[in-house]
Amino acid sequence: MARKKKSNEPKKRTKKKSPEVWHGSDSDTLGKTKGWTDNNAPKSNGCFCPCCGQYAKDGPVRFIKSFALTLLGMYRWFKLHPDQEWMKVEDDLKVLCGSDFNRYHGKLVHWGLVEKQPAGEYVTDNPHTGFWKLTQLGVKVASIAGYKLAAKIYLRRGVAVANSRDQVTIPQALGKSFDPSQDVYGVYPPWLKSCKKPKK
Repeated sequence: MARKKKSNEPKKRTKKKSPEVWHGSDSDTLGKTKGWTDNNAPKSNGCFCPCCGQYAKDGPVRFIKSFALTLLGMYRWFKLHPDQEWMKVEDDLKVLCGSDFNRYHGKLVHWGLVEKQPAGEYVTDNPHTGFWKLTQLGVKVASIAGYKLAAKIYLRRGVAVANSRDQVTIPQALGKSFDPSQDVYGVYPPWLKSCKKPKK
């Protein structure tokens, strides 16, 4: 069977769709313009906000292995320090389990799993510094087997605006390489240690 000759013609590039633009009037209410933005920001091309002119597009953030490990590390730390309400994640987790777990706590806010101490005792512009604690939901996800949460969160200008319908558990987020017997830092809760290693 004769092979087809490869064409030397350049592949046609799909033209990227321009962001949606508001075509209303200045007399339209704030609620109407906000509703328009909410409808168009989730689109693949996004939109320009009619109020401030900024580009708005919802970007997905997936709950990944690193997020799960950070949550488990924080849960373990509070178990070891029941008298403490807040922890300084960068320092405390580094002592507990090295530098692998301490860079993702700022992302857990979008799932409502952690809470940052209100400004007052410290002044910083870095969203990952300061003192943190687990919320009630964070404790449930880390301590209850099979607890499900949204697999993805959609952010608009750094603020969570929607959840995906797909859900994920801690073992699923840890992935196929997860081995409950290989708990190097001693942060896996008892229920997780009893989980079967996923088949490859």
